[in-house]
Amino acid sequence: MKNKIKYSILFLCIFIVVGLFYANNKVINLKPLKGSFVIWASKENYKYLEESSKEFMETNKKVSITVKEKSKDEIINYIEKGSSSDDAPSVVSINSKDLRNLSNKGMQGIASAHNIIDSYGKTFNSWRLNEISVQDDLLAIPIENNPVFMFLRKDILDQYGYKVEDIRTWKELLDVSKDIKNKSSGKISLLNYSYVTLDSLRNIMLYQAGTDKNIKETLDFIKNNDLMGKGTTIAYIATKDNYNNIIDASNEDTLTAVMLPAFEIGGNRAASLDGENLAIVKSTNEKQELATRFITYSINNQSLMEKFLKENTFFPSSVVFYKNSIVDTEFSKVNNDKVWSLMANICNRNYTIDDYKKLDEQVKKESMDK
Repeated sequence: MKNKIKYSILFLCIFIVVGLFYANNKVINLKPLKGSFVIWASKENYKYLEESSKEFMETNKKVSITVKEKSKDEIINYIEKGSSSDDAPSVVSINSKDLRNLSNKGMQGIASAHNIIDSYGKTFNSWRLNEISVQDDLLAIPIENNPVFMFLRKDILDQYGYKVEDIRTWKELLDVSKDIKNKSSGKISLLNYSYVTLDSLRNIMLYQAGTDKNIKETLDFIKNNDLMGKGTTIAYIATKDNYNNIIDASNEDTLTAVMLPAFEIGGNRAASLDGENLAIVKSTNEKQELATRFITYSINNQSLMEKFLKENTFFPSSVVFYKNSIVDTEFSKVNNDKVWSLMANICNRNYTIDDYKKLDEQVKKESMDK
């Protein structure tokens, strides 16, 4: 009997403590946010962050956010050298590669993003988190991905007796391109210099996990057979920054969207270049808390992501967003292909690179363009 009384009292005490803890935290969470901070945004995501900040301020009347568009150099220079000016940012947008290549001093000025990533880690692909992993820490929060894919001129392939399904590897694409170039008396090339150079193509292949040997063989074949041109081409390399321009410049039903060719049958066809991120600059606890709450809001703003996906060259990093029905939209000018679904599929299947610093060193090699 005495034991029952003891256990009853113990459980009652635990219940009261837990209840008080919950109530206290609930009060804290319900406490209105207040304060102000500045965001320095790159051209790529300025409009998205500006719109997101307006929505955030509508919900949090005592918060003031100023979003300023800055160049990449201005943002990096601020991170490296700092500033005491009134418009000094608490949040900056930065490309993953630029983040990885900051000096130790610059990195020390960035707050760890572990608290956000730990809470919303499933929002992002694991390879995407590898992009922003620096010295065993996560220094930013992904906001945009940059998958790479290819548009093929289906009408040209049909004209010369080929099918899109015939092209699974780079070698198959090169052989088809060489044959069409010869049969068209040199009027039709593989790729257009206006959209891609040999140097940028080499970098894309590195992100696709190509080896030095198979990349060199592929690019040598392109150069030796003069498959780059400025006129009509059978293929276009597309990213989030140029796919709309390629589609707009095409005739109805001439394009079809596919993953990049693999280096061998059954090999990897998914590749994604470095994406854009949001980093919190170390400052007062109040500003860092406001910045954290704003970023959390922005990476989960499904309706705004949908709006900017349709209107701009914004492609979210959110895996959750890829389940949005808008991603299955068919593009009438691309044989009704689901271009956004293809881009999401690339992000979900992208080759996992463990050491991006090693990749950065490979990309620094001398340009192959002449």
